[in-house]
Parts: sequence; structure tokens; C-alpha cells
Amino acid sequence: MKILKSIQVFCLIGILLLFPACSDYLEVENTNNPDTATALQNINDIEALVGNQYQQWWKGVQSRGFNDRVTLLGLESTNGYSFVRDFFRIPATAYENTPTYRWKAVVTTPWSNLYTAISSVNDGLSATDVRGLEFEDNARTQRLRAFAKFIQGISYMALANHFDKAFILDENFDLTTDELIFEPSEAVFDFGLKKLQEARDIASSNSFTLPNNWIIGNPLSSDDFVKLMNSYEARYRLQQCRTPDCRDNLDWPKIKTLVENGLEELNIESNSNVWGESPGILQGTIFRTNYYLIGHTDVSGKFEEWINADPELRSEFVLETADRRIAGQEDVTVVDNEGQTVVLEARKRAPGTDFRWRGASSWPATNGGWYGSLYMPIRTEDIWLNGGIGVINHIRSAEIDMYLAEALLRASEPNVDPVAVALINKTRVERGGLEPVTEADNFDEVWNAMRYEFDIETTVSSAGLHYYHKRGLGNYRGLNYGGLIEGTPLQFPIPADELDLLELPYYTFGGVGGDSAAP
Repeated sequence: MKILKSIQVFCLIGILLLFPACSDYLEVENTNNPDTATALQNINDIEALVGNQYQQWWKGVQSRGFNDRVTLLGLESTNGYSFVRDFFRIPATAYENTPTYRWKAVVTTPWSNLYTAISSVNDGLSATDVRGLEFEDNARTQRLRAFAKFIQGISYMALANHFDKAFILDENFDLTTDELIFEPSEAVFDFGLKKLQEARDIASSNSFTLPNNWIIGNPLSSDDFVKLMNSYEARYRLQQCRTPDCRDNLDWPKIKTLVENGLEELNIESNSNVWGESPGILQGTIFRTNYYLIGHTDVSGKFEEWINADPELRSEFVLETADRRIAGQEDVTVVDNEGQTVVLEARKRAPGTDFRWRGASSWPATNGGWYGSLYMPIRTEDIWLNGGIGVINHIRSAEIDMYLAEALLRASEPNVDPVAVALINKTRVERGGLEPVTEADNFDEVWNAMRYEFDIETTVSSAGLHYYHKRGLGNYRGLNYGGLIEGTPLQFPIPADELDLLELPYYTFGGVGGDSAAP
């Protein structure tokens, strides 16, 4: 679909030029970027502009208005806010794509912030690659260029993961002569891959170190920067699939190579400002852990009863598990708020390393019986209690390990790959205290163990991670859970506000029997 250049796209073009007149619509206060007209005249200011854009990207893909919704869709969390009824419903309903929808941040936050980041790095690359501005130190110029193209790459791949289509433009796009065109997500993703490869090529042929504040707390060498790009590419390739058929047919040798040459983990030093807007620190009594996430190892039979009951008739329950991440394996005696001594039973209510029993939730019964949970995540509780200051695990080593384990298992099926077994047991046994899987085990059991380790180890690390991956993985093998709720949108439409500006009709996805909906 071609979009004519007219007054109707003024605000859209405004985002690309960073016109402040559109800030109310975009819901973005771009306080980190210098004035564009001034920045383009000075290479130091251009570097400052580009260096701030990972933080802008972070606001688009990690901030709370977006994260709260996609963690519900991905069945990681549940909570007592009113929007839970829209994003954790059984069966799921179509997304309400209207300008007046109260919870539209699930589309407006990534759309506006990612295009702001893209626009800013396009400005930087226009100055260096088109106008020829540079530092006397060539390595510093190449660092700026590599980082700008890195932001282009991960921004376009994030847009492709989330939306059915988007605009494509880079530093060579001329707003006065070129036409903005909606491209399908596949083309947007490929464009992002191209830009990421350009960034990788620059970083591979130059030696530099990223400033500590570009990816806060990570002064990466150019070699480690390349490894980070490999890890992001593996993540985004896997997240791009909307269906199991797509994931089955991915280039798994390519993914294996990427993770084997990737950065094993990335930790962000949150300073409670923008960085603190992260799934890694969203704790507190209002956020609870979804039973779909922690119920897999329950041996009491209550999770099985819960999963097979009519959703409206479900209720909170105390599970029993040998997974010490969820529950401690010894009794714990505590004094409750009323001064009474209480024994928290081993394997049930005793606090685990990553989750703990919290007690009954005080949510309205009208939310539905399936919303409740007695447990909450505590892996990063210290950061929550410290005002959002601390280390956030954005890419956990278990995420990368499970990508490799999946690639190995796919190549070995129906046999069980021994390296995959070792990768699974690395967290399953060492952190979870569960019985190890072995090469002699049934393949589907090992596969499900891999799925579970990915879910339990990566929760509250990267917003949308579970939602995007569940689309392509579906249910655990032989079980009736593990994938998305029936009717969950498999992707999201262009924000209604944007469609209004372009005088295009509203459309949406999801709902049982609807377009692009989980089966």
C-alpha cells in the first residue's frame, strides 16, 4: 500500500524528523536527544545522539506499558489491574485497535519509540555516510556507524516481531521525493537483518570499545559487540515465527552458529530512570506468577485439576514441587503480620530462590477464577526494593543455552543429543534441584524439559519473550498447555492513531476464529 505525501502524514513524518509538535500523540518525551538541527553540524553531538538510542529502543520494547500486557499474553504473569481482563482472557478476544482504547500502549509504545530511535540513527548515518562528517580517529567514526546500524537492525526486527507490517527507511530515504510504503513483516525483518549484518561487518573490521553508557554497564569491545549482535539475531529470528510450522522450518544450522558465537548474557545496570522500566524489576504484591508458568512440575495433582477445570471455576492453590526455584525444600518458620508463628511447608509454601508463596490475592472475583495466583517472582526483588537500582538480566545464559539445546534436539530427533542434555541439566539440576534428564529418556520428555527450563529461567528478563516464543512452539508435547491461549493475537496491527492520520480503516487480529489468532 503506497502512502501519499500529504498533510495526512504530517505527524508520521514528524516522528521521522523528530518534530516536537507530535509529542502528545507519540507519548514520547525525547529528552535524551540534542536538537537535531544543531546535532547534524557537529560530529561530537552526532555521536551523543546515536549513543542514546539503545536507551530509546529500550523504552520501546521494555517499558511498563508494553511489558505488562505482553507478559499476560505470554502467560508469565497475572495481576490485579483492570487491563488483565483484556490480555489474559480464556478464550482470548481480539485486540481492540481504536484510538480511544485505554490500554493501547501495547502498540503505541513500540511503534513510536522504535521509529524515534530509527530516525535518530538515520540522522547520524546521514551525517557520516552522506555528508562525510568524521572524527580524526577513524575507529571512533566506525564505532558510531556500527552502533547506528545495530540500532536500525534491532529496531526493525522488533517491529517485524510485533506488527504485521511497518515502514522501511534508512539514511538514504528522502522524505521530499520518496514514498512511505507499508511493507509486510517479512520484508521489515529482512531489512533489519541486512542492517545488523552491516553493523557486524563494520565492528568485525575495526577495533573499538563502546562507551559504558551506550548499553549501560557494558563497555563492550568490538569483538564482544559482534557477539551481542549474534545473540540478538538468534533471539529475533526465533521470535519472528507466528506458528510452529514456521519455527520447524527455520534455518537451524544458522541459529546454532549464531548462539555458539554469541554473547552468553547481557546485564543492564539499572539506574531507576528509563532502564528501570524493565520486566526484570516489576515486582510487588500486585504482580503474581501465572500457574501456566510454574505448574508444570507440580506433583500434588492440583495443577492438573486447575488446567482441566472450567476457567471460571478455577481458584488459587498451593502447589507441591521439587523445583527449589519455586519452593524451598525444607520447612521455614516465620512470624506473620499478626505476630503469629507460621510454618511454611517444604515444597509448597517455603520460599524458593526465584519465586515465593505470597498468600491470597485481593482481586475482584469478577476478574475470573483463572486470574488468581498465590505465588510471585522474587529473582530481582532486591532491585524493586532498592527503587529500581541494580543489575537486570536482560539476556540470561539459560536463554542462549536453550536455543542451542533446541537446535541440537531438532537435529538429533528422534534420538536425544547428549550436549543438549547437559545444557538442560545445567539449570534443571544445578539451580532447580530436579532429577536430571538423560540420553535414555523419551525424546518428548527431554523436549518438554528444555521448554520448561527456557520458560522458568527467562521469565521477567525480556518483555514479550514468552509471548513471541510460544507462538512458534505451541503446547508442550503430549500436553494441553504450554502455548498461547486460544484466540490470542499472533501479531498486532498498526496503531489506530496512525491509521486515522492516514485515513485508513481500522483492523485487528485475534479472537477465536479471527485473523492471525492462536488455535
